[in-house]
Amino acid sequence: MRVFEFLRKGELRPIWRYSTKGVIWRVLPSADGKLVGEERDLARKEATFFCLNQMTGEVLWEGISFGEPWWTGIEVIHRETIFLHGFAKPDLPGHKIIIAVDLLTGSTLWRNEELRFEHALGESVFASKEGIEGRLVFELDHRSGGVLRSWGNNEQVIRDAKVRSVDMVDSDIEFPVSMDELLLGDSDIASAIQKHRDTKATIGPVEIIDNDDVAIFNYYEKVDNGTEDNPRLNSVLKVLDKERGKVIFSEILNQNVPAVVPNSFFVQRGLLFYVKERSQLIAVRLPSHSGA
Repeated sequence: MRVFEFLRKGELRPIWRYSTKGVIWRVLPSADGKLVGEERDLARKEATFFCLNQMTGEVLWEGISFGEPWWTGIEVIHRETIFLHGFAKPDLPGHKIIIAVDLLTGSTLWRNEELRFEHALGESVFASKEGIEGRLVFELDHRSGGVLRSWGNNEQVIRDAKVRSVDMVDSDIEFPVSMDELLLGDSDIASAIQKHRDTKATIGPVEIIDNDDVAIFNYYEKVDNGTEDNPRLNSVLKVLDKERGKVIFSEILNQNVPAVVPNSFFVQRGLLFYVKERSQLIAVRLPSHSGA
């Protein structure tokens, strides 16, 4: 279900909302305007995936699984391909198995049961496996999975590929940093944020995205029905118009929870994306000074 609302009287409203039956475990933005999400049914131990259009919330595909019902996850989105991983053993964190999925359709392009994903660069995927003489490195075609080159034990190839990728990172995507990091860079913004939260009730860190025209910040605050031994917390997300010093959007992301957990929110192409109550992915269009 998507709900479309628009800017009213200088305050922000969601432009679309995507709801799930399970828990939204993870959301990753692509460089070309898609959102890929990982949904988990905790009772059934089932993981499925979905893909949305960032600007409209249109569902491109959803409810797809890729063989393993639970022990799987997203490695990375690279160009038009999503790379998923399995695990060497369910009770161990080491990744194994590569599943390449078409971003637009959700169809499986190829899978390799023996290799572990290491990095993607250009048309290539670098992968490895443990051999008798140590770790072996392979370079694969990212759309077909075919082996382009075997690099033997030369792990420097992977390190070099990661260094070459640094200058290609999509700087259009903004993720939150801690208040401590912001204080070092812009104490004025940090001071303005302090005025719009109850510092005595705040528990844990404050996370912030310092966008061009607004500052988006998230924090946990104690609620009245908790006790010292059993605190109850609300996770609050606010958007501050930096020019006017006014909060123009406020949302409780998680209500009456027992502990601080990381929240999922980020900004891309002028849109704020966040997860509410672990089951709604929501988009809000951020204003510029001229449009606020």
